Amino acid sequence: MSKKRMVSWALLLGSLVLVPACDEAPRSAEVIDSHVGGEVALLIEREGGSGPYVEGTVETFRLAVAGERFKSVRWSTDAGAVEPDADRVAWRLPTAGVASLVVSVETESGKKAEGRFQFSVVASSLGPVVIPSGSDTTSDCKLEFDLSGAGHVVYANETHRTLWYGAWDGTTWRTEQVDGPGFKEDEGYIYSASFMVDPASGTPHIAYLKGHGNPGSSAGGTVRVVHATRVGNAWRREFIDGVAYTFNASVRLALDPSQGGRPVVLINASGKPVQMATRTAPGVWSLTTPFGTTTMSFLSPDMLIDASGALYLVTSPGVTLRALRGGVMELLTLSTALEAYTTALPMVQGESGRLLVLLSGGPTGVRNGMYEITPAAALANSTVKPFATDFTVSQADIDFALGRPALAVRRETALEVVTPDADGYWLYTQLGSAQDNHRPSVAINPATGNTHVCYRLSNKVTFQ
Repeated sequence: MSKKRMVSWALLLGSLVLVPACDEAPRSAEVIDSHVGGEVALLIEREGGSGPYVEGTVETFRLAVAGERFKSVRWSTDAGAVEPDADRVAWRLPTAGVASLVVSVETESGKKAEGRFQFSVVASSLGPVVIPSGSDTTSDCKLEFDLSGAGHVVYANETHRTLWYGAWDGTTWRTEQVDGPGFKEDEGYIYSASFMVDPASGTPHIAYLKGHGNPGSSAGGTVRVVHATRVGNAWRREFIDGVAYTFNASVRLALDPSQGGRPVVLINASGKPVQMATRTAPGVWSLTTPFGTTTMSFLSPDMLIDASGALYLVTSPGVTLRALRGGVMELLTLSTALEAYTTALPMVQGESGRLLVLLSGGPTGVRNGMYEITPAAALANSTVKPFATDFTVSQADIDFALGRPALAVRRETALEVVTPDADGYWLYTQLGSAQDNHRPSVAINPATGNTHVCYRLSNKVTFQ
């Protein structure tokens, strides 16, 4: 595969404002959209439940539509058993798999609508938590699969600022610490990481910042850039640059397939030109400034290098695709003024060298949620196809494998996987609760075709 990872609401459709129902005690509600238009747009609220949808459990949902009185509400399902109670339903979940809950509504004003909600039900024996420790884990995790179907994840322990790696064999996760503070030389805290797996060998590569203080602020903190890879049964860690950065810094990592999968790291620190570090031998890094003195910020958590060795990255100002090909930088502007306010642009390589760039955290109702870019010899002549993905998105991620994309979308605390159906329409499958204020990571297992997500729940790295 060719990727790597790094409030109360209301939805206004037409004249209807749809809001989640409220219990006596205020809490963060998991509200699910039917994604179906009509005379009445339907939402349901999950009552009392949290986490994934587990077979055999009873989940209660309430219909959430403001501004209308119901004449009739009918509930049904294609699996499991339902016990309707007017605008509520208790649903005993079926065995593991995908199941649908359907609600049909007629209002006293004569409006009719039907909403179909699709759920991914997991086995009761599934242990979704990767790290079942009491320590607070990072707001982001990065999930990858290699071609054999083995899973790989990287995350940080925020309590102790340590970097962790997990390997999945299809049944269980084996986790180990990669780096962090300790009673030895050159140790410090871990602040961020960019992650990629060699798809053929399954070798993990991580670029990250290590140091002291608060490098996320110009007021303090010094960090150095480190590359770590697993060699045999041990991690080999190398400082890429002798410079200790004292201001905001970020890194992006990619593997260059035109050079046998060698790692390439971009280093962006305030007040300095963007540096490109290329690993030419164990412990040996060549540093250049191929972008000159250009000032930019990394918008995409992903950096891609295609089979020809061309490097792609989305940056600001604006939403701009940058390509570095043969030592020459080219630009392609992607955004409208509205879309420039997105918070991240995950990127993955699709078929025939195409790039898929996804808006994550973009404005409600954004016109173009995803771009499919076919790079031309002159980047400015590239073909750009925009696709609408979702009306509301808090945070999202994208992967592509086996001829199809898969999105993981979080709306506040509701998490779902979005994939195209047989007709090309987006199919939205509910996964359950996720913690707010983080971006999930999605990956398709090329050996099975199954889509998996890692995300944050109760301050733990969680996997489905």
